[in-house]
Amino acid sequence: MSTGRHQSDEDPPVIKLKFMVDKTRNRVILAESDHEFIDTLLSFLTVPLGTVLRLLEKDMVQLGSVSCIYTSVYSLELRFLRTSYFKSMLIMPRDASEVQCKKLKLNVDHSEIAGKFFTCSSHSCDEIKNFHRLFQNARCSCGSSMRSLISVKKKREDGSSGGEDGDGVF
Repeated sequence: MSTGRHQSDEDPPVIKLKFMVDKTRNRVILAESDHEFIDTLLSFLTVPLGTVLRLLEKDMVQLGSVSCIYTSVYSLELRFLRTSYFKSMLIMPRDASEVQCKKLKLNVDHSEIAGKFFTCSSHSCDEIKNFHRLFQNARCSCGSSMRSLISVKKKREDGSSGGEDGDGVF
């Protein structure tokens, strides 16, 4: 698993949990944690299926026929798809919450392109200022390839940048 911004490469992430257990019934009655565990748990709901399959594939875990579809698309030659953009979109889908998930103490799929988008590479394109894609080499409405990289930082309602410690993710 990859880690978020809260830790160095040497230290494993630590998230503290407290449990109240009924030992006679062998059941957890109450679990208590801070926002870091809850945010990490909730972030699992934002992970695209293609990302889940890609991460499970590393450990040779299969999810039935869905894993077979993923493996087939991964092995598929580009000549069977309209562009390489579509293959990237299918085998490495982007999480809609990736910018927020970069703040997690434990980030399941830390992507180097999180928060980055691509715009049209044509200088004469009218769409360049207000049109972007999540994947490189998508086609713009003018026909050019979207390969100019831009970074987007989320702003708070008061105009300041978010992301300070203690803010939480969700």
